[in-house]
Amino acid sequence: CQWANSADDTAAVDDVSPSITVDKSVYAGQNDGADCPGAGNVAVRSGDAVTYCFVITNDGEATLEPVTFSDPALGNLTAADLSGDTAALASMAPGDSVTLWYETTVDGDLTNTAIVTGTPVDDGGDPLPGSDPVTDEDVVTVDEVAPAVSVAKTVYRGHDGGTNCASG
Repeated sequence: CQWANSADDTAAVDDVSPSITVDKSVYAGQNDGADCPGAGNVAVRSGDAVTYCFVITNDGEATLEPVTFSDPALGNLTAADLSGDTAALASMAPGDSVTLWYETTVDGDLTNTAIVTGTPVDDGGDPLPGSDPVTDEDVVTVDEVAPAVSVAKTVYRGHDGGTNCASG
């Protein structure tokens, strides 16, 4: 007698696509990030107060642990230099978003880039095999302007409706 054994089983493979975005903006003034997000650029005078805003979003399908932040042109900023819920960067689940900000003053024109990087992890917090860290960057420009007015005054003898102003 011959025995025939067979069995069926199903398995599901979850193909995750990790992704992260940073949307950087800036606005004139300082108010604890209340006007975040700002604009892509701003024109202000030297010494004026500005606030940089950073909206960091895990728009992928994997948890990211940790998420790191840097902005080299702004004095090598890291997450430790920012205000807001920086603890949220320790672990960002899919769909999580956090708004952080940095208040400073203008000292010249500046085009700078914010960079975020996140490591995709499994439910146990271990890096996903075969998955590299994800990164994104965004740029804003601060244009330092120096408004000026110039007046050229001349005088001449007589009244002729201003005809001789240029020769005065």
